[in-house]
Amino acid sequence: MTEIPFGYVQAGKIFRREWGEYPEREIGEVRDDDIEKSTAFFVEKFADLSQSIDQITETIDQAENQGSYLMKLIHLKEHLPEHDGLGDYSQLLSTLLHYEKLIRSKIDENRARNSAIKDALIDEADELEEIVSWKEATEKAHDLKARWIKTGNVEEHKHEELETAFWNKISTFFERKKQFYEDKQRLTDYWKRKYEELVVEAENLSKFKGK
Repeated sequence: MTEIPFGYVQAGKIFRREWGEYPEREIGEVRDDDIEKSTAFFVEKFADLSQSIDQITETIDQAENQGSYLMKLIHLKEHLPEHDGLGDYSQLLSTLLHYEKLIRSKIDENRARNSAIKDALIDEADELEEIVSWKEATEKAHDLKARWIKTGNVEEHKHEELETAFWNKISTFFERKKQFYEDKQRLTDYWKRKYEELVVEAENLSKFKGK
Protein backbone atom coordinates (compact mmCIF):
# COMPACT_ATOMS: atom_id res chain seq x y z
CA MET A 1 0.00 0.00 0.00
CA THR A 2 1.29 3.42 -0.96
CA GLU A 3 0.14 6.46 0.99
CA ILE A 4 -0.90 9.56 -0.95
CA PRO A 5 -2.46 12.83 0.29
CA PHE A 6 -6.09 12.16 1.29
CA GLY A 7 -5.88 8.54 0.15
CA TYR A 8 -3.76 5.54 -0.73
CA VAL A 9 -2.94 3.20 -3.59
CA GLN A 10 -3.30 -0.53 -3.24
CA ALA A 11 -3.17 -3.30 -5.87
CA GLY A 12 -3.24 -0.73 -8.66
CA LYS A 13 -6.37 0.97 -7.28
CA ILE A 14 -6.64 4.51 -5.98
CA PHE A 15 -8.68 5.01 -2.82
CA ARG A 16 -9.85 8.18 -1.14
CA ARG A 17 -9.71 8.15 2.66
CA GLU A 18 -12.91 8.41 4.69
CA TRP A 19 -13.95 11.90 5.69
CA GLY A 20 -16.73 13.08 7.96
CA GLU A 21 -19.41 10.42 8.01
CA TYR A 22 -18.45 9.07 4.60
CA PRO A 23 -16.40 5.89 4.24
CA GLU A 24 -13.33 5.49 2.07
CA ARG A 25 -14.03 4.68 -1.57
CA GLU A 26 -12.26 3.54 -4.67
CA ILE A 27 -12.07 6.42 -7.12
CA GLY A 28 -9.87 5.08 -9.91
CA GLU A 29 -6.85 3.06 -10.90
CA VAL A 30 -3.18 3.60 -11.62
CA ARG A 31 -2.47 4.10 -15.34
CA ASP A 32 0.82 2.91 -16.90
CA ASP A 33 2.22 2.13 -13.45
CA ASP A 34 2.58 5.87 -12.87
CA ILE A 35 1.18 6.59 -9.43
CA GLU A 36 2.15 10.27 -9.42
CA LYS A 37 0.54 11.03 -12.77
CA SER A 38 -2.55 8.95 -11.99
CA THR A 39 -3.17 10.58 -8.62
CA ALA A 40 -2.50 14.05 -10.06
CA PHE A 41 -5.59 13.57 -12.24
CA PHE A 42 -7.78 13.19 -9.14
CA VAL A 43 -6.07 16.06 -7.34
CA GLU A 44 -6.92 18.22 -10.35
CA LYS A 45 -10.54 17.05 -10.29
CA PHE A 46 -10.80 18.14 -6.68
CA ALA A 47 -9.16 21.47 -7.53
CA ASP A 48 -11.73 22.04 -10.30
CA LEU A 49 -14.58 21.34 -7.89
CA SER A 50 -13.02 23.60 -5.27
CA GLN A 51 -12.71 26.39 -7.84
CA SER A 52 -16.36 25.96 -8.86
CA ILE A 53 -17.44 26.30 -5.24
CA ASP A 54 -15.24 29.38 -4.79
CA GLN A 55 -16.85 30.94 -7.86
CA ILE A 56 -20.41 30.30 -6.72
CA THR A 57 -19.74 31.57 -3.18
CA GLU A 58 -18.15 34.71 -4.64
CA THR A 59 -21.22 35.17 -6.82
CA ILE A 60 -23.48 34.72 -3.80
CA ASP A 61 -21.54 37.37 -1.86
CA GLN A 62 -22.28 39.87 -4.64
CA ALA A 63 -25.81 38.77 -5.52
CA GLU A 64 -28.94 40.65 -4.54
CA ASN A 65 -31.16 37.57 -4.82
CA GLN A 66 -29.05 35.12 -2.85
CA GLY A 67 -31.98 32.77 -2.33
CA SER A 68 -31.86 31.71 -5.99
CA TYR A 69 -28.59 29.88 -5.30
CA LEU A 70 -29.89 27.64 -2.52
CA MET A 71 -30.67 24.63 -4.71
CA LYS A 72 -27.27 24.91 -6.42
CA LEU A 73 -25.58 24.73 -3.02
CA ILE A 74 -27.70 21.78 -1.95
CA HIS A 75 -26.89 19.95 -5.18
CA LEU A 76 -23.16 20.53 -4.67
CA LYS A 77 -23.39 19.40 -1.04
CA GLU A 78 -25.17 16.17 -2.03
CA HIS A 79 -22.63 15.61 -4.82
CA LEU A 80 -19.55 15.81 -2.58
CA PRO A 81 -19.58 12.19 -1.26
CA GLU A 82 -19.82 10.84 -4.84
CA HIS A 83 -17.16 13.10 -6.32
CA ASP A 84 -14.02 11.29 -7.40
CA GLY A 85 -11.13 13.45 -6.31
CA LEU A 86 -8.34 13.82 -3.78
CA GLY A 87 -8.50 16.76 -1.42
CA ASP A 88 -10.00 18.20 1.75
CA TYR A 89 -13.71 17.53 1.17
CA SER A 90 -14.49 18.38 4.79
CA GLN A 91 -13.41 21.95 4.12
CA LEU A 92 -15.60 22.14 1.00
CA LEU A 93 -18.56 20.80 2.97
CA SER A 94 -17.94 23.36 5.71
CA THR A 95 -18.00 26.15 3.12
CA LEU A 96 -21.22 24.90 1.53
CA LEU A 97 -22.93 24.50 4.91
CA HIS A 98 -21.92 28.02 5.89
CA TYR A 99 -23.42 29.52 2.74
CA GLU A 100 -26.51 27.32 2.94
CA LYS A 101 -27.12 28.57 6.48
CA LEU A 102 -26.50 32.14 5.37
CA ILE A 103 -28.99 31.88 2.49
CA ARG A 104 -31.65 30.12 4.56
CA SER A 105 -31.36 32.88 7.16
CA LYS A 106 -31.70 35.50 4.42
CA ILE A 107 -34.73 33.69 2.99
CA ASP A 108 -36.35 33.63 6.43
CA GLU A 109 -35.74 37.37 6.82
CA ASN A 110 -37.17 38.10 3.37
CA ARG A 111 -40.24 35.98 3.99
CA ALA A 112 -40.90 37.68 7.30
CA ARG A 113 -40.62 41.06 5.56
CA ASN A 114 -42.89 39.89 2.75
CA SER A 115 -45.44 38.70 5.30
CA ALA A 116 -45.47 42.18 6.85
CA ILE A 117 -45.86 43.80 3.43
CA LYS A 118 -48.78 41.56 2.53
CA ASP A 119 -50.43 42.19 5.91
CA ALA A 120 -50.27 45.90 5.06
CA LEU A 121 -51.73 45.29 1.58
CA ILE A 122 -54.66 43.45 3.16
CA ASP A 123 -55.28 46.48 5.38
CA GLU A 124 -55.17 48.70 2.28
CA ALA A 125 -57.70 46.45 0.58
CA ASP A 126 -60.16 47.31 3.36
CA GLU A 127 -60.07 50.92 2.12
CA LEU A 128 -61.70 49.92 -1.17
CA GLU A 129 -65.10 49.99 0.49
CA GLU A 130 -64.64 53.62 1.52
CA ILE A 131 -63.76 55.01 -1.94
CA VAL A 132 -66.80 56.59 -3.56
CA SER A 133 -65.47 56.69 -7.13
CA TRP A 134 -65.59 53.30 -8.82
CA LYS A 135 -62.82 54.40 -11.20
CA GLU A 136 -60.53 55.41 -8.37
CA ALA A 137 -61.35 52.25 -6.40
CA THR A 138 -60.74 50.04 -9.44
CA GLU A 139 -57.35 51.64 -10.09
CA LYS A 140 -56.42 51.05 -6.46
CA ALA A 141 -57.59 47.43 -6.63
CA HIS A 142 -55.41 46.77 -9.69
CA ASP A 143 -52.48 48.51 -8.00
CA LEU A 144 -52.93 46.31 -4.92
CA LYS A 145 -53.03 43.18 -7.06
CA ALA A 146 -49.83 44.17 -8.88
CA ARG A 147 -48.00 44.91 -5.62
CA TRP A 148 -49.23 41.64 -4.10
CA ILE A 149 -47.98 39.57 -7.03
CA LYS A 150 -44.67 41.45 -7.08
CA THR A 151 -44.06 40.73 -3.40
CA GLY A 152 -42.14 37.48 -2.90
CA ASN A 153 -42.96 34.39 -0.86
CA VAL A 154 -44.13 34.73 2.73
CA GLU A 155 -43.58 32.50 5.75
CA GLU A 156 -45.02 29.09 4.92
CA HIS A 157 -47.31 28.92 7.95
CA LYS A 158 -48.94 32.23 6.92
CA HIS A 159 -49.19 31.63 3.16
CA GLU A 160 -52.72 30.22 2.95
CA GLU A 161 -54.14 32.64 5.52
CA LEU A 162 -52.76 35.72 3.74
CA GLU A 163 -53.67 34.56 0.24
CA THR A 164 -57.25 33.78 1.28
CA ALA A 165 -57.71 37.09 3.12
CA PHE A 166 -56.37 39.25 0.31
CA TRP A 167 -58.07 37.63 -2.65
CA ASN A 168 -61.38 37.44 -0.80
CA LYS A 169 -61.29 41.22 -0.35
CA ILE A 170 -60.35 41.81 -3.99
CA SER A 171 -63.04 39.40 -5.21
CA THR A 172 -65.62 41.04 -2.96
CA PHE A 173 -64.77 44.46 -4.37
CA PHE A 174 -65.13 43.39 -7.99
CA GLU A 175 -68.33 41.53 -7.18
CA ARG A 176 -69.77 44.69 -5.60
CA LYS A 177 -68.71 46.69 -8.64
CA LYS A 178 -70.30 44.15 -10.98
CA GLN A 179 -73.52 44.16 -8.96
CA PHE A 180 -73.62 47.98 -8.97
CA TYR A 181 -73.37 48.22 -12.74
CA GLU A 182 -75.84 45.38 -13.25
CA ASP A 183 -78.33 47.21 -10.99
CA LYS A 184 -77.63 50.43 -12.83
CA GLN A 185 -78.23 48.73 -16.17
CA ARG A 186 -81.48 47.20 -14.91
CA LEU A 187 -82.62 50.64 -13.75
CA THR A 188 -81.69 52.14 -17.10
CA ASP A 189 -83.58 49.40 -18.91
CA TYR A 190 -86.58 49.96 -16.64
CA TRP A 191 -86.80 53.67 -17.37
CA LYS A 192 -86.19 53.03 -21.06
CA ARG A 193 -89.17 50.68 -21.12
CA LYS A 194 -91.24 53.21 -19.18
CA TYR A 195 -90.32 55.92 -21.71
CA GLU A 196 -91.21 53.67 -24.61
CA GLU A 197 -94.53 52.85 -22.95
CA LEU A 198 -95.25 56.55 -22.49
CA VAL A 199 -94.41 57.24 -26.14
CA VAL A 200 -96.80 54.50 -27.25
CA GLU A 201 -99.44 55.76 -24.84
CA ALA A 202 -99.03 59.31 -26.15
CA GLU A 203 -99.28 58.14 -29.74
CA ASN A 204 -102.44 56.19 -28.95
CA LEU A 205 -103.93 59.17 -27.13
CA SER A 206 -103.10 61.38 -30.10
CA LYS A 207 -104.84 58.98 -32.45
CA PHE A 208 -107.86 58.82 -30.15
CA LYS A 209 -108.20 62.61 -30.06
CA GLY A 210 -107.95 62.78 -33.81
CA LYS A 211 -111.02 60.70 -34.30
